[in-house]
Amino acid sequence: MSRRSLWVLLPVLLLLAFASIQCSNNKLRAKMTAEERLQHAKELYNKHHYLDAKTEFQVLVVSGQGSAVADEAQYYLAQCYYHLKDYVTAAAEFQRLVRMYPSSQWVDDAQYMIGMCYYKLSPPPGLDQEFTLKAIDAFQRFLEDFPTSDLRPEAEKRMAELRNKLAEKEWKNGELYRKMGYYESALIYYESVLTDYYDTPWAERALFQKGRVLEKLKRYADAVEAYQEFVRRFPKSKLLPKVRQQLAKAREKLGKQQATALGDQGK
Repeated sequence: MSRRSLWVLLPVLLLLAFASIQCSNNKLRAKMTAEERLQHAKELYNKHHYLDAKTEFQVLVVSGQGSAVADEAQYYLAQCYYHLKDYVTAAAEFQRLVRMYPSSQWVDDAQYMIGMCYYKLSPPPGLDQEFTLKAIDAFQRFLEDFPTSDLRPEAEKRMAELRNKLAEKEWKNGELYRKMGYYESALIYYESVLTDYYDTPWAERALFQKGRVLEKLKRYADAVEAYQEFVRRFPKSKLLPKVRQQLAKAREKLGKQQATALGDQGK
């Protein structure tokens, strides 16, 4: 055989050799026990080969071969989807673990990860917040079911971030209506922030703007009450000087309003 012919055949020979090795590996994996397959899949997972690892975990989960390790395989299968950024599928797989293996040691981690999947899907404040609400619900359930978990601080941190996002959305809606002159509608959104998201930074702004909107509506007594509440609740706020100014103005307007009302009654 000439050297040229050998070079032509070399890729074919290499391909056949590779196919032979793969066939051999597949036969070996087919004879694996559940524990061996799980170990092999976790090795792939730890090397960040998530697609290959996913296939191996699926074999354990779907075939029933790994009944003794099925919950662990289910957990890692969901983690593979998570790392592949298929968060919707990942959430469904974590939920499947919680539903099918409620006594598994992986349930608390799975419940936390359901929250993380929806957290990753949570959009900016201006968009629909369906996934934000789902993330909050998932983290809330996690905190209720596993109050002593080491992941509790992280769950609380994520929840605070998500609640802050919802508060921002309500605040921006209120600002939009205020600037358009729809003051009653603006009040609804400011009240929503103060009632549902009182523990977020947006509560200060909402209460201040509530007072201003009440002034626009000539509800000076309510405006004074709003400003006084602000002084009580946020004594260290950067907005406090403006609030005090508005409070003085609102009191002055209230006095004039009351004087006018008394004058009208005397006629």
